[in-house]
Amino acid sequence: MEKQLKIKQLIFDATAMAFILLFCYAATSKLTDFQNFQVQLAQSPMLSAFSKILSFTVPISEFLIAGLLIIKRYRLVALILSYWMMILFTSYIFIILNYSSYVPCSCGGVLEKLGWEEHLAFNIFFIVLATVAIATNTYADSIPSKNFARNRILLLVFLAVAGYLFMSLLFDLSEKKMRFHNNLTRRFPPHMADQLNSMDLKFNSYYFAGHGNGKIYLGNTTAPFTVTVLDSALTQIETFKIDIDRPLRRMNQPLLQVAPPYFYFYEGASPYIYSGSITDWKAKLGSSTGLFFSQLVAVGKNKIAVRYNNPVTAENVIGWVDLSDTLNNSTSKNVLQKQGDGTFDTDGMLLGDIENGRMHYIYYYRNSFITAKEGLDNAIIGKTIDTVANQELQLVSLKTKKAKTFSQVPLVVNRAAASDAGWLFINSEIMGQLDREEMWKVSSIIDIYEIDSGAYLASFYIDNDSKKKIRSFIVAGNNIYAMGETKVVRYKLRRFLGYPRK
Repeated sequence: MEKQLKIKQLIFDATAMAFILLFCYAATSKLTDFQNFQVQLAQSPMLSAFSKILSFTVPISEFLIAGLLIIKRYRLVALILSYWMMILFTSYIFIILNYSSYVPCSCGGVLEKLGWEEHLAFNIFFIVLATVAIATNTYADSIPSKNFARNRILLLVFLAVAGYLFMSLLFDLSEKKMRFHNNLTRRFPPHMADQLNSMDLKFNSYYFAGHGNGKIYLGNTTAPFTVTVLDSALTQIETFKIDIDRPLRRMNQPLLQVAPPYFYFYEGASPYIYSGSITDWKAKLGSSTGLFFSQLVAVGKNKIAVRYNNPVTAENVIGWVDLSDTLNNSTSKNVLQKQGDGTFDTDGMLLGDIENGRMHYIYYYRNSFITAKEGLDNAIIGKTIDTVANQELQLVSLKTKKAKTFSQVPLVVNRAAASDAGWLFINSEIMGQLDREEMWKVSSIIDIYEIDSGAYLASFYIDNDSKKKIRSFIVAGNNIYAMGETKVVRYKLRRFLGYPRK
């Protein structure tokens, strides 16, 4: 009996020591790079509204709990507080991974050393450790009293449920704050988009690279030289390998863009663009723009549009490249309308419309888009039905990382987009005054616009995949294909106002 008591006391003391080391290390790491920690909290989809106060209270609480753990008389109370802190941290990570529209950067300390899934397992291990230590505690002089301690298991269950519900409520309040109801009103015609079938790709590393001639082309971030081709009905799948002539020595994460009968293979971190035919998937060096670009889309036969940063002003600029010109003629114009620094405030999505020889650019943080033809003259500026026309983005320069980033997470207005035959399809992140909240939680909203007139037509829902919103989508005639977590889902789009043309 005495031996068992010693073992229990050893487990209790060892667990307390483990938490002391954990909290002291985590708190010190946060305070060592305090500015970065504050910024990361501000970028959280759950904690941005409370980032300033939490940036102080979290490390202070960790130090206080570690101090209480050192004192034998208060060790049980401190361990219960440690357990509840880990419940809150774990609930936060679980909600972010499973319900948030995006996963933010880590929040310093151990979080910065591990991935989110690994840290979830790490937290669960410490929760189990604390549960065992608290349940087997035998110190007679600990606080609370022995009579209260007999109900400690119920207390731990209560704290676990209360912690998760508290974080869930915080997330729900944050979601409503970010995606507020406003005076926009959407139209949802019945059966605007009916789901037909899907294909499970098993992995979440695929992305849409293009479509045409009844085929859907997919790239893969973990296997960048592999092309996956699906038929339009999502019943057949083929794979091909890209063969590059004179490849660069370093290509960290090249991307694929397919515009039948051509394809383009590129990496913006290197100012080189390879091109070839989909008949043999052999790529030759087609252009060296001399500029490091971040986005590329096909806009015509051997014509592409790119977005890059002006090396002098650091502002985002749109460029037009003609690969058929032996002199590699390119046109660049600052058609993007800046409202602040010209970099963060003009961030958005570059789309290509090969049929009409145009490029489209949809801003992330405002209700606006731009469309232009070759030469980038006479650009057309359109407005979406969302009411966010101008956001004052809060930016901060991180001294330790020598970089600039958001000091507070901005409201994303347009999350994803696709274009087809003069029509624009935008996945909006803004909830309308008559939108149903229950549908918002389980699906993504797509708004449809006619580009030339700028007219809004209607909206429809696309179901989430594995409780997460779609990552991207493309439109091909009367079919819309949505990329979920691991599935490609095909919808039949209802004909409207002459779209699609027969």
